[in-house]
Amino acid sequence: MRSKISFPCGSGYSWRNGLSSPLSRYTVLLLFFFWSTLCCGLQSVPEIEDSMYQSVDGTACVRLLSLDGEVGCAGPDRRAVLAPLQHFSDANIQLSTKTTVVLPLSALHQFLNRTVNERSLAKHVAGVLVEHGGADGQNLSRGFSPDTRFPQAEFAPYKAEYVWNPPGSGVLQQRFEFPVFLLTPESTAAVRELTAGNEKRNFKYPLHVAEFDFVMQSTKSGTHDSESCLKEWACLPLGGYSVWSSLPAINVTSPVENPIVLVMAAMDSASFFRDATPGADSPLSGLIAMLAAADALSRVPDVDEFQKQIVFLALTGEAWGYLGSRRFISELAGGNPALSGLSLSRIHQVLEIGSVGKAVDAGRATLYVHKQKDQVSSATNEMVEALQLSATSLAGAQHVGAVEVKMASKLNPGVPPSSLMSFIQKNSSTAAIVLEEFDEVFKNTLYHSHLDDANNIDKNSIAGTAALIARTVYLLGDSAANATQLQSIEVNSSLVSELVDCLLRQSPGMVCDLVKGLITPTQQYANHYVGVLLGEPSFSPYLENVDDISRFVWNFLASRTGIVRNQQVKDGVAAGIKRASASSFEECAQKCSNIDEICVGATGEHKGRCIMSTTRFVPAYSPRLQFEAASWKVVAAEPGDIMSEMDPVWTESFWKSISVRLFLRESSSQDELMLGVGAALTVGSFFAVFFTKAVFHKRLKRA
Repeated sequence: MRSKISFPCGSGYSWRNGLSSPLSRYTVLLLFFFWSTLCCGLQSVPEIEDSMYQSVDGTACVRLLSLDGEVGCAGPDRRAVLAPLQHFSDANIQLSTKTTVVLPLSALHQFLNRTVNERSLAKHVAGVLVEHGGADGQNLSRGFSPDTRFPQAEFAPYKAEYVWNPPGSGVLQQRFEFPVFLLTPESTAAVRELTAGNEKRNFKYPLHVAEFDFVMQSTKSGTHDSESCLKEWACLPLGGYSVWSSLPAINVTSPVENPIVLVMAAMDSASFFRDATPGADSPLSGLIAMLAAADALSRVPDVDEFQKQIVFLALTGEAWGYLGSRRFISELAGGNPALSGLSLSRIHQVLEIGSVGKAVDAGRATLYVHKQKDQVSSATNEMVEALQLSATSLAGAQHVGAVEVKMASKLNPGVPPSSLMSFIQKNSSTAAIVLEEFDEVFKNTLYHSHLDDANNIDKNSIAGTAALIARTVYLLGDSAANATQLQSIEVNSSLVSELVDCLLRQSPGMVCDLVKGLITPTQQYANHYVGVLLGEPSFSPYLENVDDISRFVWNFLASRTGIVRNQQVKDGVAAGIKRASASSFEECAQKCSNIDEICVGATGEHKGRCIMSTTRFVPAYSPRLQFEAASWKVVAAEPGDIMSEMDPVWTESFWKSISVRLFLRESSSQDELMLGVGAALTVGSFFAVFFTKAVFHKRLKRA
């Protein structure tokens, strides 16, 4: 699409579009509607307007709110904002008039931080268009992370001065009164062409401009924090649904109260750009490793004879105040009957899988065990010993490389940013460790950025971690574990590759066979931003209110941890059911007739199967929020609860639409001239019609 409309009808005339005044713009649209209908076949005003404007594709930074204020991006008022395009190669920018700043990705964070500190610069920024570019070919040798140098430091059980994330710029936690838009490759090329045109004209009109429609509801309503915007219905809480699943399934009629080994991973990430949140290494690599480990353990015979109950927990909302883990603990502490079969007092050991996608170096995966500083616990030592024994057993294992387990440096202040902080703050004596690819600082230099995609991880690293976790959990769960059985536990490396392709790549993405065999996805490409909690939070939610990732994880874990009355499901619904006799299953669309069964794998294309499995959803939202009378309200923090007192209570502003379009704008004097011409033509047309009507009536009377 071009920013100049040509009329190829032999007249040789062309119209420079994009008038700044809405009145003059639509006057011209009305006048040229008749001409274009005759000349060029355009049938409506919208068609002409579409020809005049070039839409820009990409993804935006949006407005988030907390109890303390706002972060993210929004237009400064309730109107669309427009300004000329100007390209800059670095962050050393000086502006004297309203400008649409076009920047390479490498200059973005430095420029944004300048606008925070230099109000004279910020007031001249109409908006920012960020050129598309991956980590390759960009000046990102030091990393690219919009988060802080100590993410979510306020929740740490130790002083927050330590630097875990050296490349962290902190822009994720800053407030910007202008739109910021990440361009697609195609839009980047188009914008570069237009900025070059402005430079050739020496920034003299007519100029190519960008128009930002970036109005946030919180801005329109004048609310600037979570509590006020919730009262005004201008935002919704961040949140979603976590998933837990027990191996073996819990007998609801006569539960056995064995100690619990809790294996957990996060399934949401963060990014400066809302809809570009891949989170491949941090934290999806850990989630994929956990799912693959659950698959491997599902093939171990006699898991129902384990002396400990294995519980897999996939948490969402962790990137925004540890919403999932804190809500899970809160519901457990409150004795919610929906969590029947679990209790805080029975959680014997907690094993978290963190970022593990970059652990491989020279063919060997090295993983670090992080635990509370100076903690002495036999249960913790048991986990460390099981990890080391499992690593030794993997020497020469098929399909995975060598894995080495090391203790993290004693100089570390404690556990790194992780869901463990929720458990430690609740009970400092909790036997808990987190397995990471790094020792003293994050190995992922693209932490919480849109560049943390599938190209930033190694599948072999994830497969090796999954094998390590599966064997470790086997040792922890079964006191009668034997070396022969330990050696037989293997991870399906093809499954790991498939999970990476489904959850982290655009193709095949969520329309892969593995996902479609379990759910009907609503989008092709998985975005791992937590999103907002829709409707009333429930332990049996409407599936329309649950995102694709949570629904997939629920079905996947259920298919791996469940059994079909007297027959264990070995390879899940998508594969295992095909091998089982049809009589082994009760087909279902939503619910099953037996209380201890759930419907797994029901999609729009085929029915599901009833499986005995204890797999449940858990709402993930701030414990300081309460839903009543169809609305949300903020409640007081619990005295003495550090995490409650520090809870930001994140919300996201409503927004009707987010768009950027480009056009060629005349000078204001030209606009005024065209407005005058349009007004004169309108008045002249009125008198012409009036005169013609009078003449017509006069002739009718004579007739």
